[in-house]
Amino acid sequence: MVLSEVYLARRKWTKAELSALFAREKLGKSLILPIRHRVTVEDLEQYNLMIASRVAKISESATYDDIMRAVLKILDRD
Repeated sequence: MVLSEVYLARRKWTKAELSALFAREKLGKSLILPIRHRVTVEDLEQYNLMIASRVAKISESATYDDIMRAVLKILDRD
């Protein structure tokens, strides 16, 4: 999930999308890898405290390889 200014601004459908992802997560099994793109933790706290509390990759500092390894790990393909 790429969390950007545009994503956070479109609250109606993005909140529904986020709720659906949380519902699909199994106890102890994460399906959501937040990737912050030019937004701060404070921006996310205003949008959704649950997603703000998750460890996120930050697009400005993480490499594409770092992000892809994290995605593959969530998909159990590491």
